[in-house]
Amino acid sequence: MLHSSRLKVGIILIFIAYSCSLQAKQQTLDWQNLLPKLDAFADPFKKLTATQIDDLGYYVALSDDIANIEHKNPEHKSLPKLKQEQTLMSEMFTSHHINVEYLLSQRAAVTNRRKLEATAVNDDVINKTFVIKGYLVPEKSTNGLVSKSFLVVESPHLNLSHDHDAPEPNQVIYVDFKDKPIKYSKQQITITGQLTKVTYSAGLKSMDGHDVNYQASYLIDISN
Repeated sequence: MLHSSRLKVGIILIFIAYSCSLQAKQQTLDWQNLLPKLDAFADPFKKLTATQIDDLGYYVALSDDIANIEHKNPEHKSLPKLKQEQTLMSEMFTSHHINVEYLLSQRAAVTNRRKLEATAVNDDVINKTFVIKGYLVPEKSTNGLVSKSFLVVESPHLNLSHDHDAPEPNQVIYVDFKDKPIKYSKQQITITGQLTKVTYSAGLKSMDGHDVNYQASYLIDISN
């Protein structure tokens, strides 16, 4: 009897250990945990208001126009007026303590950093199994059954942005259901699988007919 009791206790302990291990492997993942862990970076453009960014863009275009006219036709009658506008804008930026030359010198660095922030993955989640909730954006479906899809955090039916941009690539997960397609649903679904790094993109139609390019930095393998 004693041996039998110890055997039962042993089996129970093994079952508990297995259950805990399974739960650890199937940890629920928050979408914020997909963002990369990067060193701090001071983006000088983030200090500007939307109006100031628009003004800066106009100033750059104006300066390019002036440079082209000076190169092709320096006697063009519009040149003095354009230069006057350029000077007034430069004085306006100075009065707001905006160093235009410095900002323009940082464009390449800022562009590269923002691309990295949008596409890089969090290495801590790679090759690990998670449970994640999201909404399907089908790439391939037949008779209402989805075989390939992007998974996003917000419903594409309820959150159409004004410019119809897809979420950043590291906030998009690509799912290949392979030989187990699922019925399409507008509701949030739950998927369990192993995350890996990928670069995958596809042009799709938004809910209101606009062309939208989706790119995923993650792939979730649901085969296990």
